[in-house]
Amino acid sequence: MRSIFGMMPLGLLTLCVGCQKSAEPTSLTEAQRLADMLVVKSHRGQDMLSSRHDERYAPLQAALGRLCPRPQSPHGPIEPRPANVWDFGQVNGAPSYLVLEAYQLFPDPGTTPVWLTLLAESGDTLTQAHFDTGHRCYLWKAALSTFDGFEFPLVAFEIDGGIPGHTRQLYALVGGRFDLVRVEEEGGVPARCRYYVKSFSCGPEPPEQTDDEWEADLFSSDRARVLRALTWLGGQHLQIALDSQHESWEQIELVRRVRQRPTVRTRLKQLAAVGPEWERGMAELALDAVKKG
Repeated sequence: MRSIFGMMPLGLLTLCVGCQKSAEPTSLTEAQRLADMLVVKSHRGQDMLSSRHDERYAPLQAALGRLCPRPQSPHGPIEPRPANVWDFGQVNGAPSYLVLEAYQLFPDPGTTPVWLTLLAESGDTLTQAHFDTGHRCYLWKAALSTFDGFEFPLVAFEIDGGIPGHTRQLYALVGGRFDLVRVEEEGGVPARCRYYVKSFSCGPEPPEQTDDEWEADLFSSDRARVLRALTWLGGQHLQIALDSQHESWEQIELVRRVRQRPTVRTRLKQLAAVGPEWERGMAELALDAVKKG
């Protein structure tokens, strides 16, 4: 397995994953915030993921620490390191910048915990997500890519060491939050997210939505909402609840109810037959899950 990260024995490092709020921003003057944003913007387009201890990026890490500080780790001063800064485009009519940070020490076998932070020109945090890339799925490369039918670019993670062969994860800004919208195997073949074990699943936890809201997403004109729903419906879920390490009974029941809806099944058949390429393959996975109960 290729790895650009350091290793440490299992149990020496505990990392909190899932969506999480950062610590309260430090009190900065407007001039200080704008100065820090200049530092952030000066690193746009640089691939820093493989430079885990490069002191050239220390000013960027310090600026991010002031603009959006992290909670203190109970195991010492372990901080995520900058990986990428991208022009994200217009959000609410103003420029925005997406910052990817990654923890570059992890237990093996383990995962890559990451932060996605969307910053406004002013330095304000527009939204932020903290999650991991899934058990034995290690972040190798990251890119911001534009695809037809999406309001905003997608964040594409190239994955190494994945089980069972996941090679790419795609994340989109949906309703003000970043969510998983597609998982792929070699050759761009759609794959299932492993929701049944919390540590196996990749990306933020699915949004808290009702049965009606999940169904509505399948009919949305927003392609990101459709793909997010297909990822969830076609994912691997349990039939019964086990323990706290596995998905909850509420989630198991929710996905079962939504899958059983006649309108959902009809929509999945439509997407599998005449939808765009991504939607067709993912709808087929969801229909297969529906048949298996």
